[in-house]
Amino acid sequence: MSSSGNFFYFPQVVNDWTARVVALQIVIWTTVVLVLEAWWVIPFLAVGFWLRVGWGPRYSPAAKIATRLLVPLLGREKKPIAGTPKRFAQLMGALLTSGAGLLILVDSLLWARALLSVLVVFAFLEAFVGFCAGCAIYRFLAKAGLFPAEICVNCVLEKDHIHGEV
Repeated sequence: MSSSGNFFYFPQVVNDWTARVVALQIVIWTTVVLVLEAWWVIPFLAVGFWLRVGWGPRYSPAAKIATRLLVPLLGREKKPIAGTPKRFAQLMGALLTSGAGLLILVDSLLWARALLSVLVVFAFLEAFVGFCAGCAIYRFLAKAGLFPAEICVNCVLEKDHIHGEV
């Protein structure tokens, strides 16, 4: 289905390098939040995740910076991978940042820091190692039958969809 025919659209295939560069931006901004206690940044992080959950890279500032500036500067070729697990990973990021924001509102900084620290670790693994924790969780849940196989055929196959192999 084309992006113009569906209001909530996420691509079936995404560029792994774009995902990794977006993750690098998340590492940087979340580290800034933690080190400088720049709590005001959290809503922007959360909105970015929710935008990527709903519309993929179409409206996400971090994804636009990655696709139009940083990935081309790196000179990386497209590396296609399954989009559905990446969308699930974005949902995990949205829940972590939104949860951290709510915890800050109720003055529970320790727990907010814990959620943001988990986010930094997962984003770091994505950016520098190419391991998508959200994708791994998605694959586990798909193999357990919690998602219909037709949602992401590659996710329930034996080979590792995380690196685009089927």
